[in-house]
This record gives sequence, C-alpha cells and structure tokens, in this order.
Amino acid sequence: MVLGALATGALIAPVAFHRFLEGHHLKPQLVTAGARLITVGVVLLALTVGCALMLLLHVATGSAVAYVIAGTVLVWFAVCWWLIPSLLLRRGERGR
Repeated sequence: MVLGALATGALIAPVAFHRFLEGHHLKPQLVTAGARLITVGVVLLALTVGCALMLLLHVATGSAVAYVIAGTVLVWFAVCWWLIPSLLLRRGERGR
C-alpha cells in the first residue's frame, strides 16, 4: 500500500508542478523535475504491482512459485518500460 501511495504521489506531482508554476518561466526545470518524478513513479508502480502479485500468489499457493511469477512480471515491466524504449532511441539515433 505504501509503495502504491508513493507511486501515485510521484506520478501526479508533475501535474501539480505545472498548475502551481505555470507562467513563471521555469519550463526547463519543470520538464527535468517532471521526467525524474515520472521515472521514480514508474519504478514504484512496478514494485507495487510486483509486491502485490507476490503477496497474493504466496498466500494463494503457499509456494515459491509466487516469487518466480512476480519476478517474471517485474522483468516484463523492465523490458516494456526500459529496454524497448532504449532500443528504439538507439535505433533512431543511428538513423540520423
């Protein structure tokens, strides 16, 4: 629950920054801070889902399979949210 609350705060913070600081000519700082908070929020979201899945599967099955499945899901998140975008970015830079 705590990880989910932290993820929510980190992912919503850039919206609040924008609302409070618009018109103050801080766009570069807002973009940098927003990007960092979104990165933190996505990591926290992945951990929230992984931990919740691990807990539910461990209670339901009582076996170590829960850890394997939760770990596999976290690897899948890393592939979808980090590896694929990194490969696309590299491919785009090579094309220039």
